[in-house]
Amino acid sequence: MSAPERESDFDVAIVGAGFGGLYAVHHLRQLGLRVVALEKGDGVGGTWYWNRYPGARCDVPSLEYSYGFSKELVEKWEWTEFMAGQEEIERYLNFVADHFDLRRDIRLGVEVVGCAFDEANATWDLQSANGDHYRAEFLVMATGSLSVPIEPKFPGAEDFTGTWLSTSKYPRRRPDLSSSRVGLIGTGSSGVQVVTALAEDAGHLTVFQRTASYVFPSHNRPMDPAMQQRARDLHDELRPVQRQTALGLGGFAGFTGPPQGTEPILGSTVEQRLAVIEEKQWMASRVWSDVSKDPQANELAAEMYREMVRRTVRDPEVAEGLCPRGLPLGCKRVILANGYFEAFNRDNVSLVDLRTDPLVTVTPNGIRTERGHHDLDAIILATGFDGMTGALTQIPITGRGGRKLSKVWAEHGVKSLLGFQVAGFPNMFTLSGPGSTSVLSNVVANLEHHVELVGECIAELRRRGARTIEASADAQQAWSDRVNQLAEGTMYTAASCHSWYLGSNVTGKRRQLLAYVGGFDKYIAECDAIIADDYAGFVFD
Repeated sequence: MSAPERESDFDVAIVGAGFGGLYAVHHLRQLGLRVVALEKGDGVGGTWYWNRYPGARCDVPSLEYSYGFSKELVEKWEWTEFMAGQEEIERYLNFVADHFDLRRDIRLGVEVVGCAFDEANATWDLQSANGDHYRAEFLVMATGSLSVPIEPKFPGAEDFTGTWLSTSKYPRRRPDLSSSRVGLIGTGSSGVQVVTALAEDAGHLTVFQRTASYVFPSHNRPMDPAMQQRARDLHDELRPVQRQTALGLGGFAGFTGPPQGTEPILGSTVEQRLAVIEEKQWMASRVWSDVSKDPQANELAAEMYREMVRRTVRDPEVAEGLCPRGLPLGCKRVILANGYFEAFNRDNVSLVDLRTDPLVTVTPNGIRTERGHHDLDAIILATGFDGMTGALTQIPITGRGGRKLSKVWAEHGVKSLLGFQVAGFPNMFTLSGPGSTSVLSNVVANLEHHVELVGECIAELRRRGARTIEASADAQQAWSDRVNQLAEGTMYTAASCHSWYLGSNVTGKRRQLLAYVGGFDKYIAECDAIIADDYAGFVFD
């Protein structure tokens, strides 16, 4: 694929070297393009480089949460767990970088602090924190959906004399907390995983919980060699299946998604629901057909879930504190972790329910709540992320007419075409961006699809002899309307739902659903239809 004659350091500049960035380097290089990836960290891995906290692991089976573009990779890599932990995933991504010699086109330790489109030359200028500039015809933002942490400012935080830690910036050399009194603030996915790991290791763990989460057993276990070999034997058959299922799962682990309910819970009796609990245990709340759209049905299922919490946690007061209330089942990402509720049966684990005992201030020696003081040697923040858009608005990105992406989205709402391109920002592609299935599907399969779509768009631009490709404003609006339409009436947009899917966990952020909920298979079909219709909605100039 030959580039038109113009001065440009690279054909494609990629920001980020996680799953998306690494595959973008490999795939676009295979197409003959000159590429460079700029990575803030000192190593590759993206999310799995930064999030090194105790207990960090994926909630998708390892055989699915891995690249499918190369059967050779599947043959050479041995997963040791059904759902891999952070260290193993980071090793895997380093293996991929070495196997395909990707490092020669990756600049580590380069923080991008600005991206500006040069309209006269139809190129992007990227500026790094150290003052270096990189120029490229195309810009690929592979910055991840969960890469900008939220770290609230607590009163008195500057006075704390112990150790402050954050799950999103945990030190590679983990501190020894075996004799420490540890406070954990936050019980989302990261916080839950920290609890399962530190319950046995910390001297004492005090969990400060604002919102109780729906946590289900992950059933993680050592990798079954027969299952791994089956994935190799059926690779060519099952990988395409990923793009034919709602969650982007190909069946490598024996399933392509949770079982679909056939019976409505609204037609059941108390006795029938109790019988289902006895039979299905934690899955009892997820086997009904009407829970995802009917609030009354959802509350009945949530009560079945709370019954399982009460049966697991021995202390009734603690159990009630861990029961989610006022939050629909399924409005947030379901958390998978083994042993979370069981951890609260240990003598060295305590729960502080901030709904009934609010945090007043951090002190030099711990945290004071309304009911008393908690002496602590270390405090770990697990307070979530500015999801989906955070990494795209944190970096100043300037498009046509000097318009800033952050300002455009703040004033008009987050809009894109396919979660892939934004009107007014030519030749910029957002991998797994807001408006795509992104975090609602197997994100690795999603990223592979988007990277390949980038390649197709560049090839089409070359074929047409054009200099730029961008979403039209009308097509972008139509897609945003489509995303909103699909979400109407689901628990994702329920009035009582507050989640990072909606941006409602960030003060001042506009509330809107940031992902396509129709399923990965339907999303791909919509992408294919646009391409088949002569790239309808994209403007080539």
